[in-house]
Amino acid sequence: MKLDSYLEIDVNGEETFFVNKEILCSYSCMLRKLFRKSLATSPTKSSKVKVIFHDLPGGAEAFEQMTKFCYNNGNIHITPNNTCLLYYVAEYMEISTEGVHPSFSLINQVLKSVQGISNWSWHEVLKALKQCQNHFPSLNSSGIPDKLLHSVVARIAASKALQVLAVLHRKLGITLLFGCQELHELQE
Repeated sequence: MKLDSYLEIDVNGEETFFVNKEILCSYSCMLRKLFRKSLATSPTKSSKVKVIFHDLPGGAEAFEQMTKFCYNNGNIHITPNNTCLLYYVAEYMEISTEGVHPSFSLINQVLKSVQGISNWSWHEVLKALKQCQNHFPSLNSSGIPDKLLHSVVARIAASKALQVLAVLHRKLGITLLFGCQELHELQE
């Protein structure tokens, strides 16, 4: 194990990580560019390297999730609770398909996970939406906040429609047959 292959990374002053430079650079275009520039300016210098991030989206928690992805050969369990963190740290650290197989793109994996948003619980959707709102107010290029809001609105609309149907049934004895899409009076 070569000591010069390890980095000290300070994330927003919250936490310091000691990570393998080659592993992270194999996924992060931003780090590859950074070290390509540093090698060009001082190719013989092999001293300890420290990287300081001042505004990494999601802070230490997001960075830790990203390193799990890198150390796990481009795999991570994506949940509604880490979707926004993973997307925005991947965007910031430029973990895309450049230089890796598209299936190892963290951004692609997160966007695929978001496709299953209709299966998320209310709590999961709201928690993800709050995470987007709290940590990443200016980053909306992913469309994730829009998808989360759409899911919330659709659920509210569906809930309201069910309330209306319940009132129709209770007050007028009318029920909606969803398969036929027609109103039917109940026989009592």
